[in-house]
Amino acid sequence: TVAVVGAARVSAGALTWADYAVAVVLALAVFTPVLAVEDVAPDLEQAFAAARRIWRVTDATPATTSPAHPVPLPDGPLDVRFEGVTFTYPASQDDDADGAPQAPRRRVLDGVDLHVPAGATTAVVGSSGSGKSTLVNLLTRAWDPDEGRVLLGGVDVRDVALEDLGRHVAVVGQST
Repeated sequence: TVAVVGAARVSAGALTWADYAVAVVLALAVFTPVLAVEDVAPDLEQAFAAARRIWRVTDATPATTSPAHPVPLPDGPLDVRFEGVTFTYPASQDDDADGAPQAPRRRVLDGVDLHVPAGATTAVVGSSGSGKSTLVNLLTRAWDPDEGRVLLGGVDVRDVALEDLGRHVAVVGQST
């Protein structure tokens, strides 16, 4: 439309060729982002589905809560100790919502004993699904063990207020 109307205006002497060229280039440049909107529309459905999953997680009841009478962690460097820790992830809530049968629960940790002295650097290595991230999730109380204890500075993390635990334990994932 800009090209046709502009050509007519140049023929009538109301527009110079230079102004006509600028108008056509400007119209094309402005229209390109409008075409990109067409590419965004299919991604919106995926974005909304992802948002629903995030809201389901953030609105869910926490798996753990602070104790009624929390025990403070001692001052200074704290060692980490896992004593006879056994853990099985609970069944997925998604399976129930879809009506599909739940996958069988799998024990991830079975009687794990581990001591990390205060100030030490320790690497926990293993294949995918061997329980490395589960150890971190138990230390931060994303979950509590089925059996055994997780101690931080000699205090069972289940006895520590979640806010206090968060001030002493930080996690940096490998994929941020």
